[in-house]
Amino acid sequence: VVKAYRFMSGKHNRKTSAFVKACLAYSHITIPSLDGAFLKLRLYLQCAQVALVNNMVSQGEAFLKSAVSLIPEVPEYDIDERADRKTKTRTEPEMLPYVLNLASFLLIFPGHPKNGPFHLVKGLLNAVQKYKPWEKPCVGKCKLYLGLVHLFAAFAQRSFPYHVTKVDSNDTLFGSNDVYEKSLSHFTGTLLTQTLNQLHGIVEGKEKDRSAKAAQGELALDLVNILLSTMTMNKHSAT
Repeated sequence: VVKAYRFMSGKHNRKTSAFVKACLAYSHITIPSLDGAFLKLRLYLQCAQVALVNNMVSQGEAFLKSAVSLIPEVPEYDIDERADRKTKTRTEPEMLPYVLNLASFLLIFPGHPKNGPFHLVKGLLNAVQKYKPWEKPCVGKCKLYLGLVHLFAAFAQRSFPYHVTKVDSNDTLFGSNDVYEKSLSHFTGTLLTQTLNQLHGIVEGKEKDRSAKAAQGELALDLVNILLSTMTMNKHSAT
């Protein structure tokens, strides 16, 4: 598919367009049969990226929805039975960078005319709540929310820091209209509230746990740095 894109210099004709769509459709029905949750998650994201580069938004959205719906199904531990004895590893260290990578891609993915500019982000937020290691407040989930606060700071820019050629992102589609600004403010406020809840929950019931307090302090400082570097105080936020 990428070779076809390069060969046509990004300007598909009917034949190459049909070829790309067929490859994406084949990938979409094949990925679920593979073993390994993270293998499937990575392939869903890669296919979504390839689809968007080829200006096939609906196909890309289908891959993203599949990835988001798979997140709650990822177990807390990955058990490898290929060796002489079973090995058990936590999945959270791999999940956090994956979700942040996915979120960074959602910045340039076009919003939906009926479901709103942030419908995919909303789906992602709902999905991570059901991921078992993040059902309760923890450091990893707090880091995720900090990353999403950064994402929405980018959503607030009149021109996004990066784009895909010939694809209109939300900065072009919605042009900072009132509906977009209201939705942006709502999501940002929700994320900040959730981040503060996570910071409180990390040490709740662990008043004598120095490592928990140290983690809370570092994350709180990260939040302050994000707010200072990306947001402007107004009369409402000051009070």
